[in-house]
Amino acid sequence: MPGGGDESLRRARADKKSVLDFALKDLARMRNLAPSSQWEKLDAYEDAVRELEEELTNDPTDPTFCGMPTQPENIQVNNRVDPYGGENVAAERDDLKHRRIGELHWATIRAAFKCDLTRTVTFQWSPGTNHVSFADMWPPSPSTFKVHHTTSHKPSTADVVEFLARVEVWYAQRLAEFITSLKNTTDITGKPIFDTTVLAYITEVGQANHSWDNMPWLLFGGRDTGIRGNQMWTHGGGRPSSATSNNMRSTNDFWMTLGRPFGVNNFVVGNDNSMYSGAISGIFS
Repeated sequence: MPGGGDESLRRARADKKSVLDFALKDLARMRNLAPSSQWEKLDAYEDAVRELEEELTNDPTDPTFCGMPTQPENIQVNNRVDPYGGENVAAERDDLKHRRIGELHWATIRAAFKCDLTRTVTFQWSPGTNHVSFADMWPPSPSTFKVHHTTSHKPSTADVVEFLARVEVWYAQRLAEFITSLKNTTDITGKPIFDTTVLAYITEVGQANHSWDNMPWLLFGGRDTGIRGNQMWTHGGGRPSSATSNNMRSTNDFWMTLGRPFGVNNFVVGNDNSMYSGAISGIFS
C-alpha cells in the first residue's frame, strides 16, 4: 500500500512469494496423485498462481495491471441550475459528458474488482435533483437539450412521459454495457467478475412526485450467486415500519436478502429495529 515504505513492501512481497512457492510445490505433488481428468483444473490453478507472481513484480502504484493503463482525462462540467418553471431547456447538452464520467467511474470499479481491492461498491449517476440535460430525446424537437429532473415535475403530457422513458432507456443501456464488461473481465481466479456479483439497480423514488412507495428494483446476479432470475416479486406487506407507509416492506428487507449469498445474514441500514421486517425469500436459491 502507498505510504508503507520500501522495506515494508519488500517484506510483504517476500511473505506472499513464499506462500506462492509453497502453493506450487503442493501443486506438483497433486499432479502425481490426481487423475488426468483433473489436470485441466490444475493447469488453471497454476495459471492463477503465476498471475499472482506477476502482480508481485509490478509497481503497486501502477494501475496498468488492474486494467487502467492511462490516467483519465479531466472533464469540465457546467454548474447550471435550471429553474423548475419555464421550458426546462439548456443551452448545451450534458449527456455525452455524463456518459463519459460514468464510464470512467466504472473503469475504476472494474479495476478494483479485478485486483480484489474491494468487492462492495456504490455508484450513483447523479442526485435525484440533478440538472443534467439530454439531447435527441425530446419528441417534438430532438435538437432541444431538455433537462431531466425539472422536466420530470411536469409528467402531464405524452411528450414529457416519452422523454422520461427515453432517459430511463439511456441509463439502462449504460447499465447493460457495464454488466457486459464485468462478464468480459476476469478476476485472479480466471473467472468472469460478474459470476460472483450481485447488482441492485434502483432510483430513490417510486414516482416523479418523490413518493417512496412501490419503488421498483432490478436485481442482476452472476451464476455463482444463486440468484433466481426471470421473476417479478411484489411485496405483500410487512409489519408496521417507521420507514414505510401503508404497512409496506422496507428497502432494508432487500439489503438483508442481498447479503445472504455472501454470508452476511442480518445486514440492515441503521439501528432502528422497526426499519425492517426480514429478508425476502425466493430471490436466491
